[in-house]
Amino acid sequence: MLRQSAAAASIPFRGRALPIAFRLFRHADIQEGREKSQNKIEERFLRQVVGMLPEPERAVLLFDRGYARVALFRLLEELGVRYVVRIKTNVWISHRSHRGCLRGYTVDKGVQLWWPGARYHQTARYPLNIAITRNATAEEPWYLATNLSRAETAVHWYERRFRCEELFRDLKDQLHLETIRIAVQRPERVEKLLLGMMVLYYALTFLGAELQKSGQRKKVCKDRVSLVFLAIRALLMPWLLTHERQVQALFHSRWSLSYETG
Repeated sequence: MLRQSAAAASIPFRGRALPIAFRLFRHADIQEGREKSQNKIEERFLRQVVGMLPEPERAVLLFDRGYARVALFRLLEELGVRYVVRIKTNVWISHRSHRGCLRGYTVDKGVQLWWPGARYHQTARYPLNIAITRNATAEEPWYLATNLSRAETAVHWYERRFRCEELFRDLKDQLHLETIRIAVQRPERVEKLLLGMMVLYYALTFLGAELQKSGQRKKVCKDRVSLVFLAIRALLMPWLLTHERQVQALFHSRWSLSYETG
């Protein structure tokens, strides 16, 4: 079986995320020397994503802890984009407020700390800013590396990364992407299949958003559900979601993708 992984980029949209690009790769290609490393694959993909953006200098790129490395910070600065990256607690940080690893360094709930001009990594000592915060429900603080100028701004943007969790949940629970097993000889066919599923995901999300906005959600499902599930249920009710309404919803959403870009 040809087992593949994917690097993906998404944008926030009405409480969740919409995929804008993806890149498939096989770990076997790394092990067999056809690719240098997963980091190099991700960095090439990142260059492609930034190259697609109409105004990359206005973008804020968000990353989880698995991407917190000096090479990535340098690449982001080279590309001229703003970023917020959650960092691990075992990394060495130097700042007038703290020197050493972040493990065990905590803050009270509701508190935000701002360490401008900190140094990241004991050897590389890469200069960046660090925001530390802990919301009311978090078990541990967020440690965020950024080139933004304020802690509040960094935290505000990073909160949007969790919209991607809704995307992953939809792909797993509603579109059952995780359980798909296909026999292919050409990897590009898998890419075409995923592209089709992404288009479907867009359409379902837009339809669900329109139903929610128009107050029709309770006619479809009384429980709080994802927009994708809402749309799938509504498509089984042609009296509620007519063809004309489907076209109207998709056309309207096409012009509202800047909903959360500010």
